Amino acid sequence: MRREITLTEVLEGSFHYSGIQYDYDTNRDNCTCEDYCRCSTIENTEITSIDLITVAKEFGNVLGKDDFTEYAINRILTACKMYDSNYWDFRVTGGYYGEEIDGIYIDNTEVSKWMYKLEEAKTDREKLFVALECEYDYILDDIKGYDNWSIATINKRDIIIGQQDHYRKLDRMVVESYKDFTLPVAVCIEKNGHARLIDGYHRTKAKDDENIKVIIGKL
Repeated sequence: MRREITLTEVLEGSFHYSGIQYDYDTNRDNCTCEDYCRCSTIENTEITSIDLITVAKEFGNVLGKDDFTEYAINRILTACKMYDSNYWDFRVTGGYYGEEIDGIYIDNTEVSKWMYKLEEAKTDREKLFVALECEYDYILDDIKGYDNWSIATINKRDIIIGQQDHYRKLDRMVVESYKDFTLPVAVCIEKNGHARLIDGYHRTKAKDDENIKVIIGKL
């Protein structure tokens, strides 16, 4: 029977084969080996791409694969800038044929802090609020009284954009990066019969579909 992995093991484990692509140089300048080189060293390690969707799946295997959990995992990884190679650490070890990449590990204590908070969250509301607090450092007073949160598909034209100036000036590159986003794209609250956008300006604008999936809170 396969043993269940823990969150600590994911946080401390290698993402060598989990969405991280990398490159490095092999130095054999001082090699004196007669057959295969056994004394080469690894230099200039570089992460070339980071697929946060694949990284998120490692956490989903432990924390859950429902929409609220997957949304929270994605927002935590994004808020903690895990798309930035500076937050990943290479570990090199000796092998029979010279140095080898032992693994690629998370080098960001904020990720651990918020993933443990997410693990403690019991309800969809708590999971959502962990994600929002991670990203913004606080929870808006306007949404604290909303206890009923669910996933809904709504027409983009029915969403009230409270900050039109910000919406018009969104970073196009960031918008483009969310074109293929498959999780709920926004957080809204139902107010006066309409859905008011709380979070997810870039993701909402990225979707060309008439109907989009959102997390919506109701009183």
